[in-house]
Amino acid sequence: MKRLIIFLLLIPFLSIAQPYVKVVEIPNKAADKLYYKAKEWIALNFRSANNVIQLDDSKNLKIIAKGSMQVYYVMKKTKISHYVLFTLMTDFKDNKYRYYVNPTEIMIASAWGTSYNYSELKQCSTPEGFREYYKKMKRPIWIFGPLNIKKAAERNLMFLGEIDVKLQNLVDELTEALKKDNDDNW
Repeated sequence: MKRLIIFLLLIPFLSIAQPYVKVVEIPNKAADKLYYKAKEWIALNFRSANNVIQLDDSKNLKIIAKGSMQVYYVMKKTKISHYVLFTLMTDFKDNKYRYYVNPTEIMIASAWGTSYNYSELKQCSTPEGFREYYKKMKRPIWIFGPLNIKKAAERNLMFLGEIDVKLQNLVDELTEALKKDNDDNW
């Protein structure tokens, strides 16, 4: 019974930071206008749009961008920051656009100065997965101890939630920019 309750409590987290696709309706907007508005948004929200945009297909109205963002969480009253690399793919049709967002790599400052892909971090978000991962990587798991393994797994789960929030904010900001009318009538 206890396992069932724990499983039910974790259901909302099972989709955290998964690559996801969504079609967003934006009435009365031509596909080419949405495409150019997205390019403008990328230019305004990333340090170097030229470095971020990996594919810019004006014929098929498709943009693929690869970016990074800093994600924070708090551990023992200390703000911890890691970088998350992600892919944002968008394509456009009249009155709508589709986005695909996928976190690809998590740059974690650790004792080994390593990075993880999303699935590795997700695996390490349970005590069992944490042990399995460190065993597979031939890293000394015994130095953590059972309580610290549990805390590390909880911290990783919390971090995955923060990644999801940041990625959702990213696409929400893009969607809002695409919905805005161009009021630059000077």
